[in-house]
Amino acid sequence: MVSIGDYVILGVEHEDLRVYDMSDPASPVLVSTMDASGRVYLDGTTLYATLVNAPSGVRVFDVSDPANPVFITEMDPVVTSFILSIEFANGLAYMIDYGDRNLLIYDLSDPTSPQFVSATALKFPRHLAVDGTDVYVGGFGLDIIDASDPTSPQVVGSLPIGTVGTPVSIQIRDDIAYMADDGGSGFTTVDVSDITNPVVLDTQFYLSGAGTFNIATTIVLDGDIAYASEMYETFSGKDVYYEKFFGIIDVSDPSHLARVELTQVDAWLGTGAICVRDGLAFVAGRNDLMVIDVTDHCVCAGDLTGDGELDFFDVSAFLDAFANQDSVADFTDDGEYDFFDVSAFLDHFAAGCP
Repeated sequence: MVSIGDYVILGVEHEDLRVYDMSDPASPVLVSTMDASGRVYLDGTTLYATLVNAPSGVRVFDVSDPANPVFITEMDPVVTSFILSIEFANGLAYMIDYGDRNLLIYDLSDPTSPQFVSATALKFPRHLAVDGTDVYVGGFGLDIIDASDPTSPQVVGSLPIGTVGTPVSIQIRDDIAYMADDGGSGFTTVDVSDITNPVVLDTQFYLSGAGTFNIATTIVLDGDIAYASEMYETFSGKDVYYEKFFGIIDVSDPSHLARVELTQVDAWLGTGAICVRDGLAFVAGRNDLMVIDVTDHCVCAGDLTGDGELDFFDVSAFLDAFANQDSVADFTDDGEYDFFDVSAFLDHFAAGCP
């Protein structure tokens, strides 16, 4: 899902892309569709849509007038057979081809005719972020690639899957990588000031507390706040159910993430499910769109219930998390559950909400 002007463009599985006029956020209006189905990525007023149906590939549209999108071209469906992630920088498109396990780079000097530049083999890549000429690829752990020469990118740093899981959403800011892992490790922050030696700052942070199996799917930065989505598995006999959450995380201290608010939602929250604009969070399910007002929230680490109040229920939530050794109660972020966590929680509680 992407936002352009007063419009949101929603990728829908097995159906045409949808364009909604959001000038009245309470009443989105469907104004157009595009012949593509899958994830969408925006470079200025050019939209790139990955295809989940045959024929596979990437379709390119001019959306300078979102209500009247114009098809431009389709990239080589043989090379771009199973694209999971696209980022734009330096006049180039960086793509994750999950089918052939490659990082692809295309020259976009002429958007009507993207030119192939290079392919770099990787192990199970799933998502990427670009910062300057450095490319961060999540999948089987984290790989950091020096693409200063786009014709010959080189892996220069990495973290194993056992440390950061399988990142499917990555944001880079001020030499910190913020990542969401759908393999059970939750949300992770990594110091990448030295790309050859990345250092984990915080890991296994869960919005909803540790479930049977937590699936963090999206993280989007906005100042000292990150908007995030997470699901976790629950079981009833042989049946599997998913509890789904939209949350707000305080990232002012990247070494100690803290939950601000949590909202349970009724939508399947895949990668790229959130975009934020003008105090509104647009949250995409598989085939629907929710709008959440995020203008009224406080960064308040002691507010464990996420209701904007500090009261008995927050104390109770902390004590329950502490007793269960839930990472929410690890206020000192040292992997231990002891007096220092209790003291840190009480300090935050006493400080109140801003």
